[in-house]
Amino acid sequence: MKKTIEGVCPACGSSIFLPLEDVYNGNVVHCPSCGARLMVIDENPIDFEEIFDDDEEDGL
Repeated sequence: MKKTIEGVCPACGSSIFLPLEDVYNGNVVHCPSCGARLMVIDENPIDFEEIFDDDEEDGL
């Protein structure tokens, strides 16, 4: 069984479980609950930052 680490989505507050090998700074993942694009910004404890597309911010 693969080891996982639990983080929290900053967009919706849901738990996100990632395999240990996917937990590294700069890795981009998607929240399974709300679909937000998240970047790992800290590994221990795991912390995410939501990524916004420039097109979405401009309303395009």
